[in-house]
Amino acid sequence: MVGMRWGKVFDALPQGLSRSETLFFDAVDLLIPAALLQYSRMQQAALEYAILHSRQEQHSETIRDQISDLQAIIMADAGSFVATVQRLRRAVSRLRGDPEIRTAKGAFEAAVRPYEQGRHHLEHLDTSIPKIASGPGPALGTIGWWYVEAEPSKAVYAIILAPGHLAPGFVAGMRVPGSYRPPVDHLWTTIAGADYYLTGAADAVVALAERLRQWSTQWASERPASSRPFEEPSPSDVDGPSMGSP
Repeated sequence: MVGMRWGKVFDALPQGLSRSETLFFDAVDLLIPAALLQYSRMQQAALEYAILHSRQEQHSETIRDQISDLQAIIMADAGSFVATVQRLRRAVSRLRGDPEIRTAKGAFEAAVRPYEQGRHHLEHLDTSIPKIASGPGPALGTIGWWYVEAEPSKAVYAIILAPGHLAPGFVAGMRVPGSYRPPVDHLWTTIAGADYYLTGAADAVVALAERLRQWSTQWASERPASSRPFEEPSPSDVDGPSMGSP
């Protein structure tokens, strides 16, 4: 998925949609490519980090500065990706309609349901950091991935970032996958003690986008405008849903 780009999901909308329904379409149309851009940029930075970290001269000041910059990019994009996926989840939660839509919605929801907790921690650091102070994790969490070297070695390395002054005392593990998609695969982040499989979420976003694109094309050409693909938000959703709501 390195370098992947995704354009608009809905090339055309049916006639007769309410303003609320059109805004839902627009939100999904913007959030899907935003999430995939964040993941792709994070994955590219992870690749560059792994290559630099493997160099013999990695302890030079220039390499150290580059590694530090890449670490900041990776951590920033990981947090942004978690937040964007949660926003997308909220918009998609209003999707209803045909069986294929319920299938797409259900598969996506199953993959990203836990992301609300991660986003909540990152958005409310003033109250969330004291809650994790007794544990070993960094303030913004850790991130790890698997790096597969190019030919001829094809060696595989696990890389874990645990930024901050407490990093030297932090011990982390990595899940060993059964297969890899070179050169960088299986990105995980741990936030406030909870694990989030970023690669799995990105794959779920791609699958959702493909299903919605196919469905919207068929729906726009075949179905009447009176069919309502999105549920209208309730006043509580507009005012700001509480954590744990769909």
